[in-house]
Amino acid sequence: MDLALYVKTQLNIYQQYFRPFLNFLVVIIRETGILNSTGIDHTAELVMRCRKGDKPAQRRLYLEYVDAMFSVCKRLVPNPMDAEEILQDVFVKAYTKLHKLKDNRRFGGWLKTITVNECLNFLKRKKIVFDDLPQSIPDPEEINDTVIEINGELLMQAVDSLPEGSRVIFNLYLVENYKHTEIAQMLNISVSTSKSQYARAKQLLKEKLSKKDERQV
Repeated sequence: MDLALYVKTQLNIYQQYFRPFLNFLVVIIRETGILNSTGIDHTAELVMRCRKGDKPAQRRLYLEYVDAMFSVCKRLVPNPMDAEEILQDVFVKAYTKLHKLKDNRRFGGWLKTITVNECLNFLKRKKIVFDDLPQSIPDPEEINDTVIEINGELLMQAVDSLPEGSRVIFNLYLVENYKHTEIAQMLNISVSTSKSQYARAKQLLKEKLSKKDERQV
């Protein structure tokens, strides 16, 4: 199995990711109109009530999205205290900027954009460090060796232990589904830097997983 596909699959099914991912998937399905109008209207109605300052509606909307957004924060900013602080800022900003949301049914995607931006702003203030790369970095598509399955906890540890710059780009590209052109613009780096850091992350992760697998034998 391709390394990237394996990691993405495991991240989605691991307990820390599965429940928030599933909850977020449900609300996104509602927003995109796959479910019936009742499901779509649910989010739109809550957002409309929030626009009017309805506190119970704000709490309900918060509870529906908090797990998924916290997972996004933790993937980009692993420190739990920092992630929690960012999360609170995300919802404060979202509620104060609801007037800028053009379609109430698209609240989930809009909120995720705010979450990613807040995480990146935090990292920029701390100055993301991009490690110097070896002279020869393989193309990401060439790192397709089979990875022997390991448990989700070890996988999470391996991803979190990646160098900061590579880890951020790895998560943005593979998990959050941003393109390298978008990542480059978000982080004020070149597209080639984004691609090379992603390749570096993939290479390091392959080495880490292989070592963990050898220790388990």
